[in-house]
Amino acid sequence: MDRNMMYAGTAIVMAGLLGFSWGKGGNGVRADDAKPVAGEIALVDIAKVFTAHKGMQGKSDELKREAERVSKDMQELQASGQKLQEQYNKAKKGSAEAKEVEQEIKKARDQFATLQQEQRRLLETNAEHLMATYEAINNEIARIAEARGYKLVLNFTLEPVVDVKDPQKRQVVLNRQVLYQNSLDITDDVISAFN
Repeated sequence: MDRNMMYAGTAIVMAGLLGFSWGKGGNGVRADDAKPVAGEIALVDIAKVFTAHKGMQGKSDELKREAERVSKDMQELQASGQKLQEQYNKAKKGSAEAKEVEQEIKKARDQFATLQQEQRRLLETNAEHLMATYEAINNEIARIAEARGYKLVLNFTLEPVVDVKDPQKRQVVLNRQVLYQNSLDITDDVISAFN
């Protein structure tokens, strides 16, 4: 009985498809048929907008310089701490020299902890800055879309990927949501709104 129900269901689906095909003038469903929504869709390359956004780049460059300085200071402090640890290991336990080196090690650890806090603060500041910029970009995209009557704006990139042997770059290519577009890109309009 289950088999009969399956056959009946398949027959109904096939009849529906056949009827739909005949309703289209006997030609069936064609992938080339025009779709009326072409003027309602736009595309934006968000990565390109971020790269070209002068206000964002200025702040990002400043934060990057600060992060590099903190990272360099941490590396120097770490190297200094290793030397202090070696001095402490060579010093006679309980001696004045050992106590002095131990104090310097404690001071270096405190400085390192302060630098770690500074590094975390910079990461948080950068994340907040990126989100604020992203929100501003999205608001501008929405403004342009509403002004031009777009109902859907998709993120895309058509940046060519040179090295498809790199697994990450290959995955970027395979995960693209937009494979082809013709005159739907409003990226330059969004960029010009910010610069």
